[in-house]
Amino acid sequence: MLMALNASDERAAINAFKKWLIKEQKNRLGLPDLKDVTIRPIIEALKNKHKHMQNMFFSGAAKGLMALDSFILEYIIEECLKHNVTVLPVHDSIIVQRRYKEYAEQLMEDTYERIIKTPIGTKTSRNSYGLGSLRPQDYKQKTKRYKASLWRWKEGKTFSHYQKS
Repeated sequence: MLMALNASDERAAINAFKKWLIKEQKNRLGLPDLKDVTIRPIIEALKNKHKHMQNMFFSGAAKGLMALDSFILEYIIEECLKHNVTVLPVHDSIIVQRRYKEYAEQLMEDTYERIIKTPIGTKTSRNSYGLGSLRPQDYKQKTKRYKASLWRWKEGKTFSHYQKS
């Protein structure tokens, strides 16, 4: 998708895709060959799936979209820092302490709407609640593999660095 959005024409997108597939052999498993007739249907499927973006294919638009994404994230980071909220950016997401969850979500929505002029919703990943969010009963059901690994770790652990001579 990014190759099609970054490319200046279909030929450039197909060549970039071929080059990537040659480099990433493991991703080639489903393709019998690297001919244009094999790759064009993939591009057409992407166009059909993302009809609202068809006019952006082969336009070099991805670089501009990535710049917009970085402007949005930069503004969010600056606002968090102004309010003494520690923030860790991860691609197009941020990680904040749980107590700042609502603030961060609202800030992301407001910033996106201010820059893009379109409202957007945010979502919090279930995994993002951290270890402290797990219920105590989640820890009780430990697998045999986990218990064995924990036992090996405890048995192999040495404190020789801290022994007095």
